Amino acid sequence: MNLKNKIIEFVGQVYWREAILLSPALIISACLGIYLGQQILVLLIGAQLSLGFGASRSHRNRRWWVIITSTIFTALAATIGSLIGFNSPLFYLLLTILCASFAYLNWIDNNFWWINMQVVVALLVASYYHQDLNYALLRGGIILLAGSILLVTSYIVAKIIPKVSLALPLTPAVDLPNRVRNSYIYTVVIAVNLSLAIANYLSLSNSYWAAIAALMICKPDFKQTYLQAIKRFFGAVLGCLSADLIVHVSHDHNFILVVVLLINTAIVFSFQKANPLIMTFLATNSIVIIISMYKGNPLAVAEHRVEATFLGGLIGLILTKLLIRTPK
Repeated sequence: MNLKNKIIEFVGQVYWREAILLSPALIISACLGIYLGQQILVLLIGAQLSLGFGASRSHRNRRWWVIITSTIFTALAATIGSLIGFNSPLFYLLLTILCASFAYLNWIDNNFWWINMQVVVALLVASYYHQDLNYALLRGGIILLAGSILLVTSYIVAKIIPKVSLALPLTPAVDLPNRVRNSYIYTVVIAVNLSLAIANYLSLSNSYWAAIAALMICKPDFKQTYLQAIKRFFGAVLGCLSADLIVHVSHDHNFILVVVLLINTAIVFSFQKANPLIMTFLATNSIVIIISMYKGNPLAVAEHRVEATFLGGLIGLILTKLLIRTPK
């Protein structure tokens, strides 16, 4: 196998049509955010980064159903999370239920599983930024706005260039014995809650990253979990380093950061089916730039991102090894 083929095999499948389909929504959101202010800009681009993956999905021949459904439920989760925060028993009850359904849907329906994942992430992130009712409604409203922009622009681009509207292939559900299914559900629930609790105890900035890492890394098989943990950890490290470099070179100039962010995020959508290491690298790059624009101090943001990813991955690995018993 020559070098070119090895690189292609390592990178995995890339769908550049996703960048074409989603770039208009990113550009419009960026322009609107620049006009309305820094906070709105960060929230709009962050929402697009989350919801945009739904444009690659189609549910029972309803092409845009996933975008619409994920927008509504993500906005609801963000509103509730902003209101209740991490200190509410209701938050942990909702988190436990959502994590259990996330694990259950893993082998039932890939679209519902993905929507469930977005809802969990939205609840975690919004709860970290717990504020009053006005802020909660603002956060939920911005997600609805971002989803509306995404839906309209994707529909128009798909009409103009039909080839870019093709949904990407779904990951097939894997049938597992009931014993493995149940132990996987328990593992995900415990790993996410424990990762968040320890990250909060250690006062990690953006502690929800640890919980998200555990959510994404845990698989029904230890080998899969180990590979996911390694790829996502090194992807996070490389993404943080590159984001720090970009912020440093740009001298915190917002216009440059926004342009780089838009290009990088469009590429993220194209690499969503590629090697998880590359995907995590690109996604982390965008996330660290977004949070740096909002909070400043990219080095501290990157440091906590890496620490939280390591923590969530380690907890996920340990619990998968201890709790999940796959058939020989």
